[in-house]
Amino acid sequence: MSAACSRFGVAPSDVLSPSRPSQVSKARWAIAYVLIERMGWSLPRIGRLLNKDHTAVLYGYRRAQELYRTDQSFYETVEALL
Repeated sequence: MSAACSRFGVAPSDVLSPSRPSQVSKARWAIAYVLIERMGWSLPRIGRLLNKDHTAVLYGYRRAQELYRTDQSFYETVEALL
């Protein structure tokens, strides 16, 4: 989480809060993407980590998949995290 927060320029407390600015959301989505793709974590487990329910994690994961394919900056950031 700290690596993702650093890359996106947000505080871990922001990622764990209900805050929804773009960079905070993108950091959450990247975290979910990495935890699912590389670590095999479940949606509920990630939800507990991020203080979100599993449906919010699923939404974030799907957004991350889309951005990973279409946004070069997001792709490069996630690759660095992976």
